[in-house]
Amino acid sequence: MTIDPDGCTFWYINEYYATQPTQLSQDDWQTRIGSFKFPNCTANSAGVQGTVIDSATSNPISGATVTAGSSSTTTDGSGQYTLSSLAPGTYTVSASAQGYVTGSASVTVSSGSTTVQNFSLVASAGATTSLSVVPASGTYGGTTTLSATLTAAGTGVSGKTISFTVSGTPKGSAFTNGSGVATISGVSLSGIDAGSYPAGVAASFAGDGSYVSSSGTNTLTVNKASQTITFGSLPNKTASDPPFTVNATASSGLPVSFAAAGQCTVSGNTVTITAAGSCTISASQAGDSNYNAALDVPQTFSIAATSGGGASLDGTTVPPASQIVDNTGAVWTIGSGQAILRNGVQAAGGLGSKILWQSAVIYVLGVDDNWWQWTGSGWIVYGPTQPGATFEPSPDGTTVPPATQITDNTGAIWTIGSGSAILRNGVQAAYGLGSQILWKNNVIYVFGVDSNWWQWTGSGWANVGPAHP
Repeated sequence: MTIDPDGCTFWYINEYYATQPTQLSQDDWQTRIGSFKFPNCTANSAGVQGTVIDSATSNPISGATVTAGSSSTTTDGSGQYTLSSLAPGTYTVSASAQGYVTGSASVTVSSGSTTVQNFSLVASAGATTSLSVVPASGTYGGTTTLSATLTAAGTGVSGKTISFTVSGTPKGSAFTNGSGVATISGVSLSGIDAGSYPAGVAASFAGDGSYVSSSGTNTLTVNKASQTITFGSLPNKTASDPPFTVNATASSGLPVSFAAAGQCTVSGNTVTITAAGSCTISASQAGDSNYNAALDVPQTFSIAATSGGGASLDGTTVPPASQIVDNTGAVWTIGSGQAILRNGVQAAGGLGSKILWQSAVIYVLGVDDNWWQWTGSGWIVYGPTQPGATFEPSPDGTTVPPATQITDNTGAIWTIGSGSAILRNGVQAAYGLGSQILWKNNVIYVFGVDSNWWQWTGSGWANVGPAHP
């Protein structure tokens, strides 16, 4: 009698007669082999485990089938397998996977232990494939369609998975149809600037047991996007209205610029009215590397003449008047630093101490003692004599005091103000200070606080010494 390696099965041999012999010639022994187990006996068990990998890449192969005798299992995602509850003994263990040559090994397993057997499978030779990628195009910030055709020996291969990337970013996969074509629609181009990318779209086929892997690339073209401007209508204005701002937006988010035509100007987004009539403000956006230029959006409004009696009376001056309204409705004033203001904005850099409305023309007495004429867009010199003047210069040798004022040959009025300030048309003349003004030989002199006489040059003072001119 012997015991099986499982520790529970007992084997025995005995001899017997089929029939009882009655003489020696009938002596015919029979042999019987039998076995038995005790019901409560637990058999010894053995096992085998290991990992199945790709021989070329050493990557684990999942889903491979491993068989030992009548037992089999499949590998997990890490390529590992375990066969347990094997009877001790020697087995031919095989590992197989789609696209690979089956591997096998003779493995002896012992009771109560697990034997390690790894497999390195060689990829089986498949049909050569070619993957042709279609060029892709779309608009900046929009979408595109990706397509590629998988062929073997010039014939489309169906039912295979094709993976796509755009500028190196995975964009999903699709199965090939009966013609070998795989397509993905609505692929986002977000984050990709407008331009042409020679290998911007790529596709790949991983291969399988029947077909070899392949890949391909082609050009991705991202076109500039269109944009629109939103610019609302503008209300009508009056010629004396102060400057105001306008606002517009572009669908691209890029800044909008403005241009003016008519009786107005624009700086940045600030509009200044120059006269009665009309004004057209056009909003524009020139585009950039990702956006085409937008169509300009113009808005026109009417400008009424200033209400309250129209133009000022001929001969009005500032000072003493606080403002002059010309025949276009524009309002003229003198601002800080003797700036000549037209509707609250300095007119072409004008500076002066006096504004005159004479014969429907604006004149300014400039800081150079010349009168300047407004042309509608700038200034031209008129000369030192006040336009339309009917004044007479003070007699030669006049002094202040005892006189209260002196009129020079330009019509300017000279007086002494608070703190001995020398005033020309009510404004201190080049910071002049003195106790006496003299009009002599068509020249203004001042006896200064330093006890010297000073001569007016037209824009400043020149020291002529302590002697009386």
